[in-house]
Amino acid sequence: MTVAAKFDVAGIGTALRQRLAEISREHRQIVAEAQLIRADATSVTDFAEDGAMASESEQDDLVASRLMRQADQLTEALARLEAGTYGVCQECGEQIAAPRLKAMPHATCCVGCQERQERLMR
Repeated sequence: MTVAAKFDVAGIGTALRQRLAEISREHRQIVAEAQLIRADATSVTDFAEDGAMASESEQDDLVASRLMRQADQLTEALARLEAGTYGVCQECGEQIAAPRLKAMPHATCCVGCQERQERLMR
């Protein structure tokens, strides 16, 4: 069964694109903040302040990296939507439950397969 049979494809696509745009805006803000911190760090002579700025810059880098991962996941979800495979578990081929997709629109596996994968990783 394709996604079109179970879901509002246009609505899902719109929601995914909106979230992708939000992530893009957040990412640009974080990158701009990190650049400002790095620019300010060149004029700092206090070691404690320098350390705090470095820590803040590292946190911004981590957040930016997380946002990029989310953007990649949403882009992949959009590709699955266009291919007609959105909402289909990549492990077992069954439909992913709508509540799971609502909570995690980038989900590639149903809850059962995701739990199995996580158990294997332990």
